[in-house]
Amino acid sequence: MALFEPVVQYEVTQKERTEEVIWLGLDRAYQVMKEAVKTGLTEDMTSRSGMVNNGAKKVYNYPKPVLSKEFQVLISRALAAKEVNSCMGRVVAAPTAGASGILPGVMVTLQELHDLPDRKIMEGLLVGAGIARIMEKRTIRPHVNPIPSSIIDIDGCRLIDELLDIGKCTIPVVLE
Repeated sequence: MALFEPVVQYEVTQKERTEEVIWLGLDRAYQVMKEAVKTGLTEDMTSRSGMVNNGAKKVYNYPKPVLSKEFQVLISRALAAKEVNSCMGRVVAAPTAGASGILPGVMVTLQELHDLPDRKIMEGLLVGAGIARIMEKRTIRPHVNPIPSSIIDIDGCRLIDELLDIGKCTIPVVLE
């Protein structure tokens, strides 16, 4: 049994969705992710405040990569999708709106580097979702259960939660 199959079974039995609906939803979400990356790298991404000002394009076009050209492309793609979000564009808020660039940047780059079909990326997204579901059930969330925590809270943004959400959704996708 492939790693993504129990997640599909969970969705079918617990959420009462058909496999066709699950795959169509994943396909729509991944297409939006790819569009956000493309939009962020090809269109003007200047926010009303000016705080976002086409940074993804600047990173993408910087002549000397810090680590490697592949890493530079990955980072610019993640920034591109995030800038689309910051400029009120269409993104997939996965795992959260604050981290909406990480998954698209990693997935689009991974797909390109390894010549993977969309289906393989969607299988990885399911694995990430399954692991996120398991961790969510095992994590004490201070806003649900008021137990004191050392989680950093900046203006209502729970930094550790955000970082965990990014990691638990992105790493399994890459490994799958």
